[in-house]
Amino acid sequence: MFIAQSALLALVLALPAQAGTGSLYRAKTASAQEAIRDGNWGAAESAAREAQKLSPAEHLAYPLRAMALSMLERDGEAVAEIRTAIRMHPKASGLHSVHAFVLNRARLFKDAEKSVDSSIAGRPNSPWAWYQLAHAQAGVGDRDGSLRSLAQAAAFSSERFGGRLERAKGTRGRRDLLALFEADPALDACFYVFRAPRRWSRRDSQLQLACALAVLAALFLFRRRLGGLLAAWAGEPVSSRSTTPIMGLPGPAAEGPKTPPQLPTGYRIVRQIGVGGMGAVFEAEDLALERRVAVKRLQDDIRDDPGERERFLREARTVAKLRHPSIIEIHAIVEHEGEVFLVFEYLEGRTLDALIAERKRLPVREAGRILGQICSALAYAHGRGVIHRDLKPANIMLLDDGRVKVMDFGIAGGAREGRTRRSMAETAAGTPPYMAPEAEAGVVRPESDLYSLAVCLYQMLAGERPFHGSGAGMLVRKREMRFEPVSKKVPGLAAALDLFFGRALQGDPEKRPVTAAEFESEFRIAAGL
Repeated sequence: MFIAQSALLALVLALPAQAGTGSLYRAKTASAQEAIRDGNWGAAESAAREAQKLSPAEHLAYPLRAMALSMLERDGEAVAEIRTAIRMHPKASGLHSVHAFVLNRARLFKDAEKSVDSSIAGRPNSPWAWYQLAHAQAGVGDRDGSLRSLAQAAAFSSERFGGRLERAKGTRGRRDLLALFEADPALDACFYVFRAPRRWSRRDSQLQLACALAVLAALFLFRRRLGGLLAAWAGEPVSSRSTTPIMGLPGPAAEGPKTPPQLPTGYRIVRQIGVGGMGAVFEAEDLALERRVAVKRLQDDIRDDPGERERFLREARTVAKLRHPSIIEIHAIVEHEGEVFLVFEYLEGRTLDALIAERKRLPVREAGRILGQICSALAYAHGRGVIHRDLKPANIMLLDDGRVKVMDFGIAGGAREGRTRRSMAETAAGTPPYMAPEAEAGVVRPESDLYSLAVCLYQMLAGERPFHGSGAGMLVRKREMRFEPVSKKVPGLAAALDLFFGRALQGDPEKRPVTAAEFESEFRIAAGL
């Protein structure tokens, strides 16, 4: 009783401060919106997360954070985030279009179709919702339906979608049309990116007090079931901790599939732990060796294309031969009843992007320790003719014992490359903010991995990537090396690091460090380590 009375008294005393909290909330959500418009996904995710802490009941920060997480390829977290928002605000139909956006980015097109139908039913004049439906239809191979939906989006907003419709009509076949959507998320047209945060009013304080009284009543009536009630009200918590986020899949487990895949004899599925561009990832048990493993089921569009399937298996076999303490190990490649599964070692820890999101900036010495293990992995792989092609913080796992594991060597990058056929804006495998300029033109070499590593290292030290924006604008900045010196971003860093990044982020690969060992050595000298 005393605890409940104290909680109520604290809430009543805090009400006058809500106006100030509302101002901070509006500032944080506005920062998240601006960061999304600028293509700075990490900053957007951070600002939206801080806004949620200030006002958990307001729903605007949730779709903003979900979109940022999705663009960071943290698909499991993005899905959990937007589903939490929908549970809290089931009548906000616009949230379903963001749900569809997240599912489309995760290539769960059938689920995206179902979700966007709910959005269009509530807001039939939303062009962005029609764009998400067009994306989902392109993903399932319904080209005609996709073009009709995109035409509907253009009818509601010719300024934003007229040009996109014409480009879509000019594509040839399903793959090119899908590549157009994957390269252009159309966030410039999303309602939530431009919606002004709601101002805090006295009525909000009254409503919050009423809600508090209701919660306290529930405490007295159902105190033995309080934990379960709160879990149902708040939804599943989102953790920054990852469990074997194979192929760049950090974050919590997504909802399990309605029908789990049938694994070959010798493996038993425990739960689904992630989903991404190549397919779903499951925790499983290797019954013969009595160990936990991570199993990835190959996405349908790769599995069903004989050429892509064979190319994928060929690259997977090459990567499976890599044996290095800082490269995640592929235990087996299994073909069973038409399905393709990759069996990986099971890891527990967190991804580098999750660490950066929490800590913002890492000390030079800590960054150097992580860098050393990554460079060792790259040197080993490059020496055997394997190029990563999609190095980024989401593909770097930090284990509890201090070890670093590099994931996604060559396989997922090659799969994306095959799907897009070097069409539209995604001309090669990789994630644009981390790609070397030559990689965006389809030329991949070891120095391309080192360029991506330099972007990761800059982000570790500065808390943000050196290049912002999207598409051609970002590519121009990369080629012209227009980025702020890291010593100006972080006072106290050695000026010699500016010279190091000036070489490591060269637009011309011939002017970069040639090997991973050379890269690490130059960094340590510049940092004084």
